[in-house]
Amino acid sequence: AAFPLSRACVRARSHIGCMLASYRAKDVDGTEVEVDCSGAVKVHFLANVMEVIKVDCEEECFSAVFTLHMWWMDPSLKEFRSTLVVKHADDGPYELEGIVRRRRPDALFMSVAGGQEQGQKLLRVPNMCIVTEKQPKWDDAFFPKFSLTNLADQEQLLVEDRELMYVSDEGGFVHYKAKYLATFREKLELEHFPFDRQLCVIKVSAELPAPRYQFVPKEDKGAHSGGFSTNDEWSVAKDIQQKCTYYVRPLVERTGSYEQRSNFRITTHLQRKTQFYISNVGFPLFALSMASGCSFWVGLESDLGDRLSILVTFLLIAIMYKYLVNDWIPRKPYWTVMDKYIMLVFAFQLIPVVETCILRLVDEEERRDKFDVYFGIVWYSMWLLFNMVLVFGHRRGWLRPSWSVVYKRNKEPFRRATPCCHCQLGQDGKSCASCGKLSKLEFLTPFEAEPATSFQKLPSPSPEGLDIASPLTVDSLRMAGAQVIKPGKEQGGEGASSKLMDSMTGLTAAFGDLARDATLLKQHFSSMHKEKPGTRLRRSLPAPHMQSKSSIPDAQ
Repeated sequence: AAFPLSRACVRARSHIGCMLASYRAKDVDGTEVEVDCSGAVKVHFLANVMEVIKVDCEEECFSAVFTLHMWWMDPSLKEFRSTLVVKHADDGPYELEGIVRRRRPDALFMSVAGGQEQGQKLLRVPNMCIVTEKQPKWDDAFFPKFSLTNLADQEQLLVEDRELMYVSDEGGFVHYKAKYLATFREKLELEHFPFDRQLCVIKVSAELPAPRYQFVPKEDKGAHSGGFSTNDEWSVAKDIQQKCTYYVRPLVERTGSYEQRSNFRITTHLQRKTQFYISNVGFPLFALSMASGCSFWVGLESDLGDRLSILVTFLLIAIMYKYLVNDWIPRKPYWTVMDKYIMLVFAFQLIPVVETCILRLVDEEERRDKFDVYFGIVWYSMWLLFNMVLVFGHRRGWLRPSWSVVYKRNKEPFRRATPCCHCQLGQDGKSCASCGKLSKLEFLTPFEAEPATSFQKLPSPSPEGLDIASPLTVDSLRMAGAQVIKPGKEQGGEGASSKLMDSMTGLTAAFGDLARDATLLKQHFSSMHKEKPGTRLRRSLPAPHMQSKSSIPDAQ
């Protein structure tokens, strides 16, 4: 609000196409050098949190399931030829080789040989006809290595896959997708508990410097729906989650370190459901404090001990109840809103005890009784009014901190700006580019500004020739040089049926030898029962030339 948002964000000249083209860094000897990033690979990414399983307020961490998609152009796959095994309704299966030019949800378009006179032609292969597809050797291909920097425990990789989308003159366009289950460290701001809001962030950083590759967010409206599931204690703030699910932390034009790496954030905006804490902590304590007002029916002139015993009993009950619900309240070195309310309940019940003891020292009964009645009415009416204001403020959302406060406490640079007091221009750095004056750094929320790195669409191959692509028929397959795969023959190797027959033959021979040995043993033990004691064992054995390959002692 201190500066116009239309001028709050001034793009740096060293950024070209949402990527840092160059920056100045310090060498090991302390001299500044110009680092060229114009050849960096542009890695588009899309992230989506599917489920927030748990938010641990004591350990200050959260567990989540999220998906990560990446796309990039690999020049080394420029001439890669894919091999498809296709099944046609009339014949097949066929082994088809060519270059994938485009993928659509319904079909794949492949550039195949069309004969000596026709050269290359485009063949439309429906997805339902594709049995298998040969992918490149990914160990030798480029991959944007990354790490989860705020990981609290070993992550579980649930799903991982890589696919070559198409091949163009620039190279092969690769799609990588993965699904993770992991626990991340996050500093939670619990000062407003149980009306708190939490910004849970998954931090992803590149493993190689910015001149190698840089992350760019992919434009996708469906990823910002905020429709992921949470547990019963938390809900998603969809109004801001739809504006920001992931963003790139901008790289700076001048750094004091040796290198800088591209990184991005996956954010989840959560707010706690307060019904449980209001019903099980707040309302019982409010009821106990209001019930202690029945002690004022006992006059000061009758018995002072009865009134004090009632007040002290209700105070002890409130203290014991606090210990019962202590496990529901996070243990922090600072006071939360719930801690402050519990302390107010104790103070509210303690003050009538002090008032009763002081009035007992007053000698004038009429003046003392009149003050006692007025004090009880005013004191409990104020407490009732105060709780009504709290309920009204909770309904209106006044007790929750704003997202501006949450972003400021997290120091999360969704969009950072420094409104200059001299020229009133906001910059993306810590100093004004116009006058060079240092200003206070501010962190803007998705409600106040657009991200520093704008969302971009994926590069699409040329649509030329798609309308004249040949359909998949037996004639088109034969013209493309596709070969029929014979039954029992594997793709590019020996048949599995021959290997299976060899294995079965070996097993049969082994079982035959074992059965023959068992027969000899049976004959031997039968003859032992018939022979007289002392008969030698070799008399029952067959001749050496009659014994099997596996001898009887070995079988025993």
